[in-house]
Amino acid sequence: MARRRWDTSCWVGDATRAHELLGWAPEVLLERGLHDLASFVVAHPHRYELARAQ
Repeated sequence: MARRRWDTSCWVGDATRAHELLGWAPEVLLERGLHDLASFVVAHPHRYELARAQ
């Protein structure tokens, strides 16, 4: 996807409001989610090579 002029280089999320309104809470701890993401990237390098080429 092309970068839009309003895109930011830093993304921050806070689930507090989702919890207050919906009772939602994350099921995966940050450390586990980062580990799973890294494992996925290592297992599927072709997906990221395509993204870098665009």
